[in-house]
Amino acid sequence: MQENEKQSTLEPFCQGVNELLVTGEKLVTSLDGKPDSLDGWKDLKARFSSFQMRGKDPVLIATLYGPSGAGKSTLFKLLTGVDVPAGGAVRPCSMACAAAVPESLDDPQKLAVLFPGYNAEKLVSQTQIRQTDGPDQLLFATYAEKKKQAIQLVLVDVPDFNTVEKTNWDKAEKMLERAEVVIFMVYDNAYSDDKVIQELARCCKKSASMAYMLTMTNAEAAKQIWGDLVQKVSGRFASFQENRADGKTLHQFLLESPVYFSPRSEHPNLENVYPLNETTPPLQSLLQGFDAEKLIISGLREPALQTLVSCTNFIENAELGLVGMQDRDREMHADLLQHAKAVAFNEFPAGRLVQIVLEEAKRRRPWYLHFITRGFEIPGMAFKQGQKLVDWLRGKNEDGPSLFNRDELERKRLHDATEHMGNQWRGNYPDLSGTDGVLSSANCENARNAFTKVNIPEAGLDWETEVRTDLAKWAEENKWKCAMLATIPELAMTGGIALLMVDLCTTGGFGFVLANLGLAGTAGGLGAAVGVGIKFLEDYHLNTVAENAQNKWKTQRTQELLTHLDDNWAAVLLQSWRLKLKTVIDAPIPQFKQICMRVQKLLHEGKVS
Repeated sequence: MQENEKQSTLEPFCQGVNELLVTGEKLVTSLDGKPDSLDGWKDLKARFSSFQMRGKDPVLIATLYGPSGAGKSTLFKLLTGVDVPAGGAVRPCSMACAAAVPESLDDPQKLAVLFPGYNAEKLVSQTQIRQTDGPDQLLFATYAEKKKQAIQLVLVDVPDFNTVEKTNWDKAEKMLERAEVVIFMVYDNAYSDDKVIQELARCCKKSASMAYMLTMTNAEAAKQIWGDLVQKVSGRFASFQENRADGKTLHQFLLESPVYFSPRSEHPNLENVYPLNETTPPLQSLLQGFDAEKLIISGLREPALQTLVSCTNFIENAELGLVGMQDRDREMHADLLQHAKAVAFNEFPAGRLVQIVLEEAKRRRPWYLHFITRGFEIPGMAFKQGQKLVDWLRGKNEDGPSLFNRDELERKRLHDATEHMGNQWRGNYPDLSGTDGVLSSANCENARNAFTKVNIPEAGLDWETEVRTDLAKWAEENKWKCAMLATIPELAMTGGIALLMVDLCTTGGFGFVLANLGLAGTAGGLGAAVGVGIKFLEDYHLNTVAENAQNKWKTQRTQELLTHLDDNWAAVLLQSWRLKLKTVIDAPIPQFKQICMRVQKLLHEGKVS
């Protein structure tokens, strides 16, 4: 691949990986997730930081990984000249990660970019390596390159993973997630140990590239050991049948890894490290030149694929969660509407309707009736009906249903509605009903108590305007009855009478009110419930006006009470849940999904290799 072609294929991939990491960090964090918990994320982030530094001086991170006594420290010294503790009866010899870096990287700030999450400290004494410290410590020493290499090598010796020191396991695994190349080293008597094979499987899953190296053995024994190992992992260990993100099984990845061996020697040197197969290049070539550059690039492929899989799963779960939350939000809104209807549909604005009827009748009576009827009493039935209506509105008549102040009636009904909905939601959404949930008993009670202190909104005038329009038509068709209505005394129509309401559902709790929602306000039900008021209106052919008024009242008052319930009760009760819903809605899920698809396409089309 020519240099300009290579750059043209890598540039969109690098841009996509950068957007993947930046946007993914914001998205996952905003949804209370932890990006580092996503499979492949930490590896990709660490390796991409190194990749961004490549410029004129590309850097390859390689780590020596293996059990105690495998010869890692010896090979480390042979490759770099940096001396680290090796051998001895007391193990582990190393308790910290030691890195050999070229002189151009003798800078903790540069190493902080190459090794995100590590604290780089200059290695001045071997005792530092023997001291126990946290998994974030990285001791480094410089080595002099014999000649300028196209790829700068940083070689890391990690603590043994099979010692009794548990913190060493964490340090070894963390560096495994960072390195582009893993040289898995094991001596002949330890290759089949369960712990060693378990860690070998981990390396096969995490590594971008891996070399397997048997120490303290000869060529014939190495071939027998390798054949036995391949046979064991193909049948005995199910973990090797698992797939890597690139689609290969761990077993297949192991088979494709180069294998090396080194015999026992009192004077070890790199010339004594041999490939098991003649076609395998020398170990040094993996860490230098063009092979090293390919490893740096391929080091991004595997964690990128892993990250894409885990991010895709995260996106799918987030989208499912959003759909579930939106469904629940719609269900809650439907409940609010249903309960607002139950309040509005089961009340009849009798006082204000009578006021409007008489106001319109008096406004429309012929001019000559002003003089004819003034000072005269209404004779006969008309007078009795008028007086009966006056008594009913003033609460002095037992023939009609009781009248209630609108604020008192609605306040009681709304309190019952919030209590009923709270109990209903607690049963429907148990995940929100725990002690700390938004629907906890304490939170429901606090929201309800606060709601009862809020003023109920006044009714708008729209329904009245439509009633007056209906009355205009009625007056044209019933001129004489209109004139007679106009002669009824003023009835002492104070503002209080305008607020008088008939309760259309006086029995049962709020569940009964909901169950009978479809019946309340019908012509038959209304007439039976309102009694005196409707009888009076029927005698003047105003029953249709009254029914239309009730329907218009129901529509308008439902919306007013719905807004009141939503703004002053549900918004308080569900504040944290609705904030979370808004966060999920506003999260850049579509944008992140497109980024994932773009990077995935580049990887699967083979344009990054």
